[in-house]
Amino acid sequence: MLLIFRAVLYISLFLFASCSNKSIKIISGISNLEQKAKFVEIERSNKNDVLSLFGSAIFDQIIDENNWFYFETEFTKNFYGKKIILKNNVLIITFDNKGIVKNLKLLTLSDLDSKIDFDNQKTESFAVNSSISNRISSIIKKRLENKNK
Repeated sequence: MLLIFRAVLYISLFLFASCSNKSIKIISGISNLEQKAKFVEIERSNKNDVLSLFGSAIFDQIIDENNWFYFETEFTKNFYGKKIILKNNVLIITFDNKGIVKNLKLLTLSDLDSKIDFDNQKTESFAVNSSISNRISSIIKKRLENKNK
């Protein structure tokens, strides 16, 4: 009995001693985005200055090559493993045609949590309602039903 009690005591001490009370912060994107954004001067800094400070932008040529987007997301996990977002910053840098910074906008977590108005109109898909797709799906259904009989 004493041997079992000691074994349970040692196992429980080992398990609880290996647990850490420190929360682990996971950073995705560019760290310290707010502090680095202070070094970018409007109408003085150019694309090369921004590249040396932040690196290449993620969405620089997908949307518009004069708008560059940089992200910083910092989160931790609670006791149950659910992610809790601590920081979610987006930096939008707009350049003019000569490559000089024209506008600089930093969106924080509170800006991104604001209410977004969605359009209530419904989009109809013509591919789903077409007669050809209906025929093909009905043929496949009939073959599966005949195979299962």
